[in-house]
Amino acid sequence: MTDFDELIGVAAQPAPPLTDSSDRQRAAALRAAASGATFVQLRDLKRPVTASFLASVFDMDPATIKKRLLPLEPLAQVGGRQVVVWDFKEAAAYLVEPKIDLEKYIASLDFKKLPHHINKVFWDAKRSKLKYLHEAGEAWMTSDVLEVFGRAFMTIKDQTQLFVETMRERGKLTDEQMTLFESLVDGFQADLHSKLVEAPRLHQTQSVAGQDRDLDEGVEG
Repeated sequence: MTDFDELIGVAAQPAPPLTDSSDRQRAAALRAAASGATFVQLRDLKRPVTASFLASVFDMDPATIKKRLLPLEPLAQVGGRQVVVWDFKEAAAYLVEPKIDLEKYIASLDFKKLPHHINKVFWDAKRSKLKYLHEAGEAWMTSDVLEVFGRAFMTIKDQTQLFVETMRERGKLTDEQMTLFESLVDGFQADLHSKLVEAPRLHQTQSVAGQDRDLDEGVEG
């Protein structure tokens, strides 16, 4: 039944049965969509739509559609039967189940714009989780990680410096070859220091406690 049929009160007709050509039709629809052409006219999605239309698009029962859209104010009630119509895009937000990691989504939001109680519950849970991981040895403090990186760098630096000394004493290299070898080792050490020591310190993320303080300041302001 079309939106127009529903508005004028025409009885719904049963959907036509699937035929053997369904697979071919679906394949044709996929090819058309891939080329940028679809069987759906964009203007149809810009017009007010009924529960029947939405039920057909989202493969739901019209009663389920109406129940989910109760919080959404309709655009109008049309005709003698007072058929309710909605904006398609706004209605879709209530009908499509979001496929998203809720924790990551909340963390990506500007917490200063969210209700304070939502932030408090989220960050309290976050702190509890971090505390558990830390006590279980599955999470390290940033300072501990940076210390490990620093020690690893010093170990590698000392070892490569021994390589230089060994090559100078036993390598029987010419002065030019030795200068090149020392230059390569110096470059390696500098690059390693940049990646293991300098970069991690520059890219430290804000702690949970710091974000919580920002939240409190935002609420007070």
